[in-house]
Amino acid sequence: MSLNKKIHHIVCLDEAQYLNSDIFRDLKMLTNFSMDSKNCFSLVLLGQPMLNSILMRQPHEALRQRIIISYNFGGIQETEAVGYIRNRFTLVGASPSIMDDNAMLSAYSSSGGSIRKLNLIITKALIIGTQHNKQTIDTDIILAAVNEIELV
Repeated sequence: MSLNKKIHHIVCLDEAQYLNSDIFRDLKMLTNFSMDSKNCFSLVLLGQPMLNSILMRQPHEALRQRIIISYNFGGIQETEAVGYIRNRFTLVGASPSIMDDNAMLSAYSSSGGSIRKLNLIITKALIIGTQHNKQTIDTDIILAAVNEIELV
């Protein structure tokens, strides 16, 4: 068995905003290896927007300077959200007409562009719709779902 020397390792850390300062310091030290001759691995930090604030702090300046690419996801747009909702219904074998267009727009505007929150709103709306024997999810059901989510 021969080893392929062209393998490049990638370390991905999700929810990186929850890492403590000691871990960030260790990551800085690990990334020092790439300063010598070649990159031993690529580090991908994924997290909520507060990760940017954490990395901007003075103790993390050396790690921040090693960041080559930074991308901030601002959320999905209205047309993407409507397409996303319709596609999700189609994938599970439901008709996209189960939710009227105004309800889709209301769900999107209540989500603030967050896919996670949009999924939560739609799931809660489907539960409420089922509880009330509704055939179509309308704006009133979306608003009830949003209100219920905000109370939790």
